[in-house]
Amino acid sequence: MKLFVCLLLSFGFLQVNGQANFQDQFVSLIKDVEVGLVNSRGTFKRLASSDSIFYSAIILEGTINNEILVAGNKFHYTADVADSLDEKQGRKSADDLKSRISVMLNTKYKISQLKIESWNPAIYGWRFKHNGITVSITLYRSGSVKSHFMVLGIDNFDVTD
Repeated sequence: MKLFVCLLLSFGFLQVNGQANFQDQFVSLIKDVEVGLVNSRGTFKRLASSDSIFYSAIILEGTINNEILVAGNKFHYTADVADSLDEKQGRKSADDLKSRISVMLNTKYKISQLKIESWNPAIYGWRFKHNGITVSITLYRSGSVKSHFMVLGIDNFDVTD
């Protein structure tokens, strides 16, 4: 019984600690996007047209494929949050992440649901906007109709709120 209680307390500590790490990392990225993500850029990955792609020096806890795109004076951080989800799981995961991020961002950020456009492969998501910075949580359909993946993005592409 004591072992079970110790394991339960340890697991609870790891969850709280993990949330703190994600929050610290996320807040660092928000601050860094204001100055061009210079502190978050890791090593150069590749050139895509005239844009540069870097590995991110900050890997948000629980994510993979953390990258930074530099296009002139525009910067975009992206991370894969989840994959191999059915649509219902994907929507719930997007809503859960929206709730977490809402707590981290101050109330100055305007929250809106993603508009579904025929040209955009996104099927669901959320946007937080303030002073030209956009945080996006986007659910995409994968190659299979039943498979979906979710991406978190932070950028300064939108200069209007």
